[in-house]
Amino acid sequence: MEKLAEWGASALDHAGVNTAWNAPRDIHTLFLLRMIRLYGYSGVSLILAYYLTQVGIDTAIVGFYMTCFLLGDMVVSFLLSAKADSFGRAHTHMIGSGVMAITGLIFAFSSNPTVLLVTGIVGFITPGGGEVGPFRNVEFASIANLSTLDERSDYYTWYSLLGIMAFAIGSIINGWTMTILIKHFGWTKQEACKSVFLVQCLTSLLCMWTATKLSSRIEVAFSRPRSHALDSSGSLISDDEDENSESLRISDPKEPPASSMLFGSKNFWTVIRISFFYTVDAFSKSMVTDGWVSFYLIQKFSADPAQLGVIFFMANALSAVLSVVGTALCKKYGPLVSLIITHVPSTILVMFVPMPETLLLTVIILLLRGAFKAMDMGSKNVFVSAVVPPEERSGAIAWSNMARTVGQGLAPPITGFLTGIGYQWTTFVASGLLRFFVYELGMVLSFWAIRHELEEKKR
Repeated sequence: MEKLAEWGASALDHAGVNTAWNAPRDIHTLFLLRMIRLYGYSGVSLILAYYLTQVGIDTAIVGFYMTCFLLGDMVVSFLLSAKADSFGRAHTHMIGSGVMAITGLIFAFSSNPTVLLVTGIVGFITPGGGEVGPFRNVEFASIANLSTLDERSDYYTWYSLLGIMAFAIGSIINGWTMTILIKHFGWTKQEACKSVFLVQCLTSLLCMWTATKLSSRIEVAFSRPRSHALDSSGSLISDDEDENSESLRISDPKEPPASSMLFGSKNFWTVIRISFFYTVDAFSKSMVTDGWVSFYLIQKFSADPAQLGVIFFMANALSAVLSVVGTALCKKYGPLVSLIITHVPSTILVMFVPMPETLLLTVIILLLRGAFKAMDMGSKNVFVSAVVPPEERSGAIAWSNMARTVGQGLAPPITGFLTGIGYQWTTFVASGLLRFFVYELGMVLSFWAIRHELEEKKR
C-alpha cells in the first residue's frame, strides 16, 4: 500500500495536478476564463461553415469569409496584445470580451452576408474552434509572469486541458440543443444555428466580468524569479502575500522598456523562426478544423447536430484527459522533444480520416487523432515563453500567435475551393504531409541547440 501511495503521489506530480491545485488565485481565474470562453466557442466551431452556406453563401466563398475573419482578428488581436503590457492585461481582456459579445449578438440577429462579413472582420468569431482575440496572448504572458520555468509546463497543460474539456462539454450541449430546437420546437436549421451565437454573447459577458477579478500580479511590473518559487525563508509564495515581497521582481521604472514588438531585440530572429514553423503548423491544421470536419461528416454521412456534438465531445474529452501526458513528457525530455513525439501520431492519423466509407470507422480515427491532438500544447507554450525574458513575453507570444493566425487565414480558401469541387478529402492528406515534412522536421533541425539550453535551465 505504501508503494502504491508513493506511485500515486508521483503520478499526480508528473501530471501537474499538485502544481495546478496549489496555484495562485490569479492562475485559477485564468483557467476559468479559458473554460468559459471555449465553452462559448464550441457551438460556433461546429456550425459556422454550415451556417454560412445556409444564409446563401457559396461553399467555395465560405473559405474566403473565414480567411477575412481570421485576418481581421490577426490585426486587431496583434495590436491589442502588443500594447497589453503597457495598457494593462486585465483591461485588454475586458475589451476583447466586450468586442466578442457584440460580435455574437450581431451574428445571432442578422443573416445579411455583408453584415456578417464586416462584423467577422472587425469583431471576434472563431471559424474552427481555435482561439481568437487577444485572450491567449494575455493569458500566456500572465501565466509566465506568475510561474517559474518548472511550474510553467504544468500550468500550460492544465490551462489547455480545462479549456478542451469545456469545449467538449459545450460541443455536446450545443449539438443536442440545436437538434431539440429543430425536432421538437419546429425551428429551422438556420434559426437553430443562431442560438449558438447567443451563447457566445452570454459567455463573453461572463468573461468580461470574471476578468475584473484578476489582480495586479498578472501585469508586467511583477514577475516570478526564473529558478524557484520560494521566498528567502524557504516557504512557498502565497497568493495573499504582500505585493512588495522580495520573491517578486519589480521592474525598474528607469529602465527603458523593451519594444513591445521585439524590434531590435537579440531574440527577434529566434522568435521569427519559431513563428514561421507555427504558421506552417496552423496552416495545415486549419485545413482540417473541427468546422471543416463537421462539414465533411455532414456531406459524406449526413450527420446531424446531435451526432456531431457527441463525436466532438468524445474526441475533445479524450484529447483533454490525455494532454496531461504531454506535461510529463515535457518535464522528462524538454519542450522540443516532447512537442515532436506527441505531434507525429496525430499527423499520421489525420491522413487516414477520408479513407473509411462508414461513419463508425471515421469516428474511430478521429478519436485516435483526438488522443494525441493536444499533447503538444503545454510544450509549445513553454518553448515560446522560455526563449525570451519576462519583459518580452507578451511580444513573443503575440508574434507566434499572429503567425498562427496567418496560417489559419491562408488555408480556408483552399479548403473551400477543394470542397466546392468535390475534393475535400485531399485536404486531410495535404495537412499531414505539410505538418510532418515542414513543421516537425523543420523544428528539429532548426532548434536542437535551444533544446539543450532549455534542458540546462531546467537543471
